[in-house]
Amino acid sequence: MNVVLTGLDTAAWSLGALACLLAAAWLQRCRLRFGTARAALVLALGTTGLWALTGAASGIDTPVESLAESLRNLAWIFALYRLFEVDGRHALVKPVRPLLAALAAWQGSTAPLQALVDGWEAMLDPDAPDLHALAEARAALGQGLAEQAGQAEMAESAGAALRGWSLVVTGAQQDLPPLSMPRELRALAVLHGLARRRGGQMPLLDGPLALAAAMRIGMIGR
Repeated sequence: MNVVLTGLDTAAWSLGALACLLAAAWLQRCRLRFGTARAALVLALGTTGLWALTGAASGIDTPVESLAESLRNLAWIFALYRLFEVDGRHALVKPVRPLLAALAAWQGSTAPLQALVDGWEAMLDPDAPDLHALAEARAALGQGLAEQAGQAEMAESAGAALRGWSLVVTGAQQDLPPLSMPRELRALAVLHGLARRRGGQMPLLDGPLALAAAMRIGMIGR
């Protein structure tokens, strides 16, 4: 549903856009800051400013605003990666490069991805880590993956698969009910099935029998 901004909302979005563009211009002049990540940060701030201008002009959830939002998200993912490169932490990102590529190809609502970020923030709270908040965030991601795969009718099951897997690997739960998934969502079925098989013990892939179980689930879905 398209939402046209008016009055103070339009002014707020416009001021936010101006702030981002000014920050981008300032950072462009500070050539000694952030090393090789400076250009990527300038790009991220610039696309954020353009996204805010687009929202102020055309409203929220319009095709143009959604495209600008996707470009903004990609720019910030690239900027974060370049920041990791500055101090050598980019080597830690190497195992998840396929995930970053998948995020770049994400279509539709980014709400599941935002929920996952919120879930990790709750999980990493030093005072009160929230295992269930992370599990619910992963469930939201599972539902989003089902929609991405054209299996919207399996969204609840996909969410249950990642919720159960998360609760088991974080030690919040041991027993899981059986679950079956269509071919497009077999990867989620594998995670859920291995977590159910191990009953709270780690690692999930503990030997040849676990590998055989993963292959079986991948082929038949349960």
